[in-house]
Amino acid sequence: MMTTRLEHFGFESWARLVKTKFRVWVGANDALELELYQATSPRTTPAAGGTDAVYESFSLFFLGPADRLLPQRSYAFECEALGRFDLFIVPVGRDQSGVRYEAAFNRLTKPNSP
Repeated sequence: MMTTRLEHFGFESWARLVKTKFRVWVGANDALELELYQATSPRTTPAAGGTDAVYESFSLFFLGPADRLLPQRSYAFECEALGRFDLFIVPVGRDQSGVRYEAAFNRLTKPNSP
């Protein structure tokens, strides 16, 4: 599977992937599935220096199995639409439906970029 650089994927790219299942590698032969269930609406902040660039900030929320808690750290994620990439996630809650994780993004972008 191809390796993907995440800086090319902004909020709109992720929003289209809500309800997508991702394989998350915990070890060389150990993976589990997380589902992207929410992409929060982005906030934009002008970058310093008088350029047209802005910071785009948003969060992704994933749901995983209730019987397995992943500690906060970077994991190798895979999905057919994006390929393989590393993503830092933090557990933010657990209930009867599973464990919820957040990945926060704050990326510098230019107008009309994806």
